[in-house]
Amino acid sequence: MMEKRKSPRQRSFLRGLVRLVDQNYSMSCIVRDVSEMGAKLRFKSPPSFAGNVELHIPEKQKIIQASVVWVDNCEVGVSFSAPVAIADPVPTDADSTDAELSDRVARLESEITALKRMLRHLEKHRDSKVKVA
Repeated sequence: MMEKRKSPRQRSFLRGLVRLVDQNYSMSCIVRDVSEMGAKLRFKSPPSFAGNVELHIPEKQKIIQASVVWVDNCEVGVSFSAPVAIADPVPTDADSTDAELSDRVARLESEITALKRMLRHLEKHRDSKVKVA
């Protein structure tokens, strides 16, 4: 698959808060795969919003204007309206432990996603057997 991003991304695990522009509503999220032009946000449940949002990242003391680019179940891709420096510098050899931890978190998240899919499949299969009986 060809990389479409214009700027490099860095895996992150930052707490965030998304506020819908012009509404008195906000949702907690985890900020993932961040670059200077956008990020992937993960929510506890599938969000039902689109358009412009304001992303607050307290740990980085950032408030960023963004727009929703894509939504996939509990994940949302946002594009920042202007480049923003959020990511930490690219790890050096001294930071290899952090890079290893980040890789491990990414693998675990993949496994969790696969397990959730399998559970949904098993529940559907079980429900169809119950309806037949």
